[in-house]
Amino acid sequence: MDSIQQKLDDLPDLPTLPHIVVEVNRMMAEQNITVSRMCETIERDQVMVARILKLVNSSFYGFQSQINTVSHAVVILGFQTMQNAILSVSIIESFKKKDVVPGFDMTDFWKHSVAVAVISMKLGEMVKNENPEVCFTAGLLHDIGKVVLAQFFPEMFRIVWNGLHEDSYPSFYEAESDLLETDHARIGDYLGRRWQLPPALIDTIRCHHSIKKNMENLAMVRIVHAADILANTWQGTLREKPVLKSMDQGAKKYVDQQINTLKNWFPATAEEIRQACKFFLGPPEPR
Repeated sequence: MDSIQQKLDDLPDLPTLPHIVVEVNRMMAEQNITVSRMCETIERDQVMVARILKLVNSSFYGFQSQINTVSHAVVILGFQTMQNAILSVSIIESFKKKDVVPGFDMTDFWKHSVAVAVISMKLGEMVKNENPEVCFTAGLLHDIGKVVLAQFFPEMFRIVWNGLHEDSYPSFYEAESDLLETDHARIGDYLGRRWQLPPALIDTIRCHHSIKKNMENLAMVRIVHAADILANTWQGTLREKPVLKSMDQGAKKYVDQQINTLKNWFPATAEEIRQACKFFLGPPEPR
């Protein structure tokens, strides 16, 4: 991993977070935030203003009345939701580059990530121990290391991709763990720390394939891990009995009730996934 980290350090075009994201993250970390200060920060970036207003007025949130100002959006959504919305739209926009490895479809990657995000949010709501909005963002970013690997180390990515499809490895993670000196979870962890993301997001990115019982943010990592496996069986609907043999036993136990009642809650969640994909993967606003 040391050589990969050195190469990452030396990359001149590795995406950085927009200033607005850094500012909002700093305010939230310092707990020094007011509606007026949040609005002032967002309104410095008119492209972000347009995206946020488009998001809060989209069917993903489903508010009955039109929201026309940033201050109204902040009051309705709250600081935490606003922080996660800004981070989510910024990172997707940073990595909307065209496909760089034959067979790896960037749109499909983000569709999966959005599905994991929405399912994580729903699980977070149901278990009541985690903030659903943070679960959404953690789910959205869990595989961000794959995009870095594909865009900046395409030859390494091809080795894993070919191994996955030609040598019948059961998962991308198992293929890269066997074929490379690193994996997308560790690369994503590096990027998350470089971006100074909140610890819960970094832990989830690093550990969603390898959960340790005594780790911090264990509940969120379990939620995203479970959501990832459920999303892998989602194709517009969810199979009646998703394949759970690869699910960590602690995670399975943690969301056991939700898995047993999938028929009750997943149809509405599938529609939320479609609506979220429609928003997050739509064309960017012109500058």
